[in-house]
Amino acid sequence: MSKVNKEGAQQTSLLDVLKKKMRQAREEAEAAKDEADEVRRQFEEEKKKREDVNFSSNNYVLLISSYQSFQMKMINISFKQR
Repeated sequence: MSKVNKEGAQQTSLLDVLKKKMRQAREEAEAAKDEADEVRRQFEEEKKKREDVNFSSNNYVLLISSYQSFQMKMINISFKQR
């Protein structure tokens, strides 16, 4: 085999290896991006759940407070009628 053919074969082989490595790196980057997107989606879902619970909790506190105010008004009305 001539020296030119040997160098050409080595360059082609090196190019093939580099292409393979680039393809692997691209696939790994895409997999990492997909994983990050999934974690972000799960985070947003959990955040929304916690906000909903907090909102419900605040509504419950307001409802109890309103109920207690109503009870106090009813007690005052009943004492005034006596």
